[in-house]
Amino acid sequence: MKICIVGFGNIGSAIAGRLSLSGHDVRVFTSTELGQDCPFTLKEMDSTDERQTTIALVTNDLETAVADIDMLIVTYPSFMLEAFAKKVEPFLIKPIFFGIVPGSGGAEYITKKIFTQKHVIFGLDRVPYIARLIEKNHSVEFSKKASVNVAAIPKKETAVVARMLEELLRLPIYQLQNFLEVSLTPSNAILHTSRIYSMFKDYATGVTYPKIPYFYRDWTLDSSESLIALDQELKNIILKMPELDLSEIKTIREHYESPTAKAMTDKIKSISSFRNIISPMKQLSDQTFVPDFTSRYFTEDLPFGLLIIKGFGLITEVETPEADKIILWSQKWLNKEYLTNEGKPGQDFFVSGVPQAYGIKTLEDVYHFYQS
Repeated sequence: MKICIVGFGNIGSAIAGRLSLSGHDVRVFTSTELGQDCPFTLKEMDSTDERQTTIALVTNDLETAVADIDMLIVTYPSFMLEAFAKKVEPFLIKPIFFGIVPGSGGAEYITKKIFTQKHVIFGLDRVPYIARLIEKNHSVEFSKKASVNVAAIPKKETAVVARMLEELLRLPIYQLQNFLEVSLTPSNAILHTSRIYSMFKDYATGVTYPKIPYFYRDWTLDSSESLIALDQELKNIILKMPELDLSEIKTIREHYESPTAKAMTDKIKSISSFRNIISPMKQLSDQTFVPDFTSRYFTEDLPFGLLIIKGFGLITEVETPEADKIILWSQKWLNKEYLTNEGKPGQDFFVSGVPQAYGIKTLEDVYHFYQS
């Protein structure tokens, strides 16, 4: 199978390496031109097992990367998806399977708008691997998830996509009823934003920190309390859309089997594959650090994560005080006005992945989009 992976970061590298190891014709579109037959090493986390493979092509020439492919998998941040989709569209001569990993962040609106259903669109609710680069462009360590879920547009293609991805990714893939189950999966949108708020809520210009904490290993009780509050607000929104089957969306409390803040804190701190992930900070001097507001934890997980949940909160008329608090705090450091102080759409609200930016403003609009 001819497959193009877009992006050669942590997850893009793991997918490209895994598919190459299985014998597929894998091309990677990235900023660096490495040419043909690029050696690549895959290492499993917490193991001495290493495998060598060869990626057919690593290129910065988009037209060459996607020539005659059967599938394309985009691993870019959500805020880059629309510009990329517009750029690649003229080169996709035949219908393909166009995937987004993960498929949140408004991916369904962007792709449906640009491709007018020319291709089969699919999105995973979570990344299939935990992955960390060892040497950029050359090696990655990874750990497989137990399983992931997939949704496709049009819906009738979901079974085909699930079977195909099971063979490609070598892990169980379960079908979702509609793409909204991908978009509202309680993952980074609430996991990352609750943590950055609890870490940096007292930050002010001129304040510095003596070290960079681990993002998960140093997880705190107040991070869990905020996470659980966001999780409940999302659950309340889901319950207000009874005409859609959203039964596969499990709360993050169910996902981590942690009903209380204490249990959640202990669980998150114990996840071995997360243990070396550091918090989004930048260094000013040897022992001086400040939050990095340009990191994806801010530029993606807020406007293309938590703000989407807020968008559905407005549609369903569900109050979201915890989400509002985090959005209002975050936006001042991003020089944006996503929300007014009253929790209404601000001047930058539509410069995001919210459904309202794509004409979905009522429950009827939601039902029409996701049932079609």
